[in-house]
Amino acid sequence: MQQELLREIYDLGLKLLQKQAKEYDWNLHARDSQKIPSWNWRVWLLMAGRGFGKTRTGAESIRKLVSQGYRNICLLGKNKEDVRKIMIEGKSGLLNIYPEHERPKFFASKNILQWPNGAIAQVHSSDSYESLRGPQFDLAWVDELAKFSNLDETWDQLMMTMRLGIPKVIITTTPKPISLLHKLCKRKDTHYTTGNTLDNEKNLSKEYLEYIKDEYGGTSFGKQELDGELLDDMKMWSDENIYRKNKSSMKFSNVIIAIDPAVTNNENSDETGIIVLAMSNDEIFVLEDKSGKYASFDWIKICDQMCEKYKTRTIVAEVNQGGDMIEDLLRIQNPNIDFHGIRSIHNKVTRAQPVVCLYDQGKIFHVGVFEELEEQMKSFPGFSKSPDRVDALVIGINFLRSKKRLARVSII
Repeated sequence: MQQELLREIYDLGLKLLQKQAKEYDWNLHARDSQKIPSWNWRVWLLMAGRGFGKTRTGAESIRKLVSQGYRNICLLGKNKEDVRKIMIEGKSGLLNIYPEHERPKFFASKNILQWPNGAIAQVHSSDSYESLRGPQFDLAWVDELAKFSNLDETWDQLMMTMRLGIPKVIITTTPKPISLLHKLCKRKDTHYTTGNTLDNEKNLSKEYLEYIKDEYGGTSFGKQELDGELLDDMKMWSDENIYRKNKSSMKFSNVIIAIDPAVTNNENSDETGIIVLAMSNDEIFVLEDKSGKYASFDWIKICDQMCEKYKTRTIVAEVNQGGDMIEDLLRIQNPNIDFHGIRSIHNKVTRAQPVVCLYDQGKIFHVGVFEELEEQMKSFPGFSKSPDRVDALVIGINFLRSKKRLARVSII
């Protein structure tokens, strides 16, 4: 009886070990595009769409190479918090892809990860790229290279550290049209892997897939972020995605005045962006561009005139500079306005991306030709001066497309 019980316990333990071994065996789960290339590459550039499984691929590749003898590793992200939250502690990070007895230990105070076999990974970031002066590595994992600050300096410093053994650099990133990525693709010692979001369809929610197809399908943003395509240039607008309609036959609702106010008044001041927008069904229309350099606070009078012309009280304005003063000044001219302040926390390109998607999908129309606005649009994001017309356009369209407009100050 006792022997039978021991046999049952043994069999149960063996099944649990076999189940765990399968769970942590990357070869059973990885697609071919996620497996380490077999030739003697120096840089593996895995540039794929969101949800492809780039982070898991990077972590599993480090795991395998550490088991093969690599001992001095650099973990490099935009900032150290990203490295910790995504590359180390994330669901697909290094601490979660190992069975417990093989798992490395993370010493947060020292910014190092240590394996039972003695391998050590140091945490570094593009925000503090000077810390790469001094150490030396045989292996590096670089995550989301395309969003690095100090990109060229960080890359140069990293490559100077790759001087032990047969060094290898693994890059997992969503593509962006930056020169370094184009350069890396052309190197003879680079293995370039690409892939799209749908490659990992079985591990992504149905709702997520439906949303991204509807929201970004057929757009340049979708080609970059979902299909993993490295686009040739950074221009977001062109003549091909600026559509026009005749005003005479339309009825508009939700007319708004969008403002990016200049807070100084001298010859070097920026323009005040003033764009009139409206909705009709699911389409957005650009009705007027009244942007310009205005003496003193003449732009306030212009806004009031536009409110009167289009029978609207809704004004949307960026309040990062000027704060409550913007609303106060507008209310002096017209106390009955419906004011919405926008406090922007993301960079201009990030804020513009969903707007460009709507242009790509033919959901935004210009009622007329707005030469100065469209010149800025087609030059963005390389426009040399502050693109105040584009800023006002983006603020207004993001406001109209938002389903939640209850708060007086929105964050975009």
